[in-house]
Amino acid sequence: MADNNPPRWHDTGGSTSIGTPVFYSSLNPDNATTSDKDAKYIQVTTDVTAGGISKIVPTFLAVVGAGSQTASATATAKATSSQCFPTSMMLCNPSEPVIGSTGDTWSFNPPPGAEFIFSVAGNTGGLNPGVFNLLDTPAGSGSDAAIKVSLSEQTPQFCFNGGTSPAQGQKTNATIVGINVRFDQRPNGDITGLDLTPAPVKIDGQANPGANCNKQADVGAHSLPLPHDPSFTPATLSNGGSQQGSGPQLTDLQAYWANHHPGNLPAGVTTRWQIYQLEAAGTGNAGTWLTDTVEPHGPVCAPATTEVAPEFAASRRLLTVAVVDCLYWGVHGNAVNHTPINTYANFFLIRPSDGNIYAEYVGKNQSNDANSLLRLIVQLVR
Repeated sequence: MADNNPPRWHDTGGSTSIGTPVFYSSLNPDNATTSDKDAKYIQVTTDVTAGGISKIVPTFLAVVGAGSQTASATATAKATSSQCFPTSMMLCNPSEPVIGSTGDTWSFNPPPGAEFIFSVAGNTGGLNPGVFNLLDTPAGSGSDAAIKVSLSEQTPQFCFNGGTSPAQGQKTNATIVGINVRFDQRPNGDITGLDLTPAPVKIDGQANPGANCNKQADVGAHSLPLPHDPSFTPATLSNGGSQQGSGPQLTDLQAYWANHHPGNLPAGVTTRWQIYQLEAAGTGNAGTWLTDTVEPHGPVCAPATTEVAPEFAASRRLLTVAVVDCLYWGVHGNAVNHTPINTYANFFLIRPSDGNIYAEYVGKNQSNDANSLLRLIVQLVR
């Protein structure tokens, strides 16, 4: 394409071009590579002509008789991702092929509505497909205090660039605290930095008379929690490791609806997330609760000052999880990997955490998708 508005600080003959790019896996020292996976930087040299380096006469020097001089510019850049969502959790793509993985998570396509049980194993070696892990904070901290704050966040304080690394250790208490504030379960002790915003509907069906204010009363009635997938049994729920279910059974969704709301489950509703969106919006019969005397559907513990938009919304029960082809990138639990992220998935929290995280798959976004909060950008480094 012709340049109809060229820079006019020089006069030169001949055409300009860009030399063959050189790729590097690291800088200072510079390590050249021909591997797509290891190529983190690209270096290009401009103003190279077929006959050698182009000659220019800077216009503002020509008036004092300056002659032509060689001109060549070299620049080095790297491609990285800009993440504008809380990146506190990572799932090693359970569908990543053992052979022939390409690192772009193309194979991650679970059916919407499938339940996932995430259990932090605290791996120190290589992470295999299906492994779930918490992540270091954008500042690089993996402490329990920092992780629970990170897990509680719905809206990030800032966007950040670069990859991420697994946090070390299981961090059971940090998981429970960081997740369960969304269910109106305020922790004892230090709450510094925690996002204490509850979700507008916090039904959990947990009966524990005499315990803290978010538990249901013992009045002979009961409040059903959102159901697990039927493929999970009491035994498999405690197996550990990350597991994927087959999706909810319609009769279980209907039983939940009949317990809490008048009328029938609306036609076309097949997931727990769809039910929850109706409840949070108070749509139709979803706005009428039959179980409030047993377990109030709204927050009780959280002060009213935390029940403010935009976080006091249905999305407060959504988790954002980075999805990574861990075999391809060689992710290890005891290393600073700076693993690139090109896919994240949204999961709906079904129940409070007991150390495990119970969530329903909603959908995924990849780099530069129309509504994605993940952008692939190029940064000039020298």
